[in-house]
Amino acid sequence: MQPNSHSASGSAVPPQPAVAATPRQDAKKFETTWVLALFLGGWGVDRFYLGKVGTGILKLVTGGGLGVWWLIDVILVLSGKATTKSGQPLADPPANKTGLIVASVVVVVLALPILLFIPLVFLHGVQSTAGY
Repeated sequence: MQPNSHSASGSAVPPQPAVAATPRQDAKKFETTWVLALFLGGWGVDRFYLGKVGTGILKLVTGGGLGVWWLIDVILVLSGKATTKSGQPLADPPANKTGLIVASVVVVVLALPILLFIPLVFLHGVQSTAGY
C-alpha cells in the first residue's frame, strides 16, 4: 500500500495528473536570440526581441556601439548571461555550444574587416571634401 493513496475515510484517492510546466509568455529561445545577436545585433534586433526597446534603440542609432556592443551581446548570449526584460534566462540553451562558438568566431572574423573599413572610408571621404 502506498502512502497517501487513501483518504481519511478509507476510500481510494485517484492519482493526480502531472501538471506540465507551461513556458512563460515572455520566454525567449536561446537559438533565436543568438542568431539575431550575431547577424542583426548591430541594429539592436536582438535587444528588441528580448523586450529591451530602450537599449535596442541605442544600439540601432550607434551601429551596435560601433561593433563593440554587438560583440559583447554575442558573448553574453553564448555565455548564458543574456536575459529578457523581466530578467528571465533564455529558454532551451544547448548543452554543447562548441559549434555555435565556432560559427560566431567565423562571423566576427569575417565582419571585422568590414567594421574597420567603414570608418576609414568615412574619414577619407571627409578629408577629401575638406580640400575641395
